[in-house]
Amino acid sequence: MLSRNIVQLACLDGVGVRYVDEHLGREPFASTARPGHVRPAGSTAMGLAALSGLDPDAASAVVVALPAADVEHATAAVPEARQRGYAIDPGRVHPSVFGVAVPVTGYPGFALGVPLVEVLPHAWRAEARRYQEVVAALRAAVSVVTTAPV
Repeated sequence: MLSRNIVQLACLDGVGVRYVDEHLGREPFASTARPGHVRPAGSTAMGLAALSGLDPDAASAVVVALPAADVEHATAAVPEARQRGYAIDPGRVHPSVFGVAVPVTGYPGFALGVPLVEVLPHAWRAEARRYQEVVAALRAAVSVVTTAPV
């Protein structure tokens, strides 16, 4: 399922999230972070998923140090992501790009995610089948990566 999507791996880097690797399943689009890019951790699904993989005290320490515009959002979004097991960015970085990301089990501060372009962003719903399929595929990918022999 993910083979046709852009799939990204990122890790926390201070109050940012650094994109470290990617799979380009289609042509990249301008608003997609590339390996080496750093974005505020509180403004992306990748950052929120990475924060949700930390213990709550460690995540809170990062959240309070985020840029002021992200603190309130991240304060609510990180526990929500932790509870449901994935984070979303409903168009905060770009109005037509919706990020979905999961924390990487066993690697606190890492996340695996997919940016999805929505041609009808006003119709976006987190519970939509498309998003649930992406979340399931990301979880399966994390499971394979974290259980593979080294």
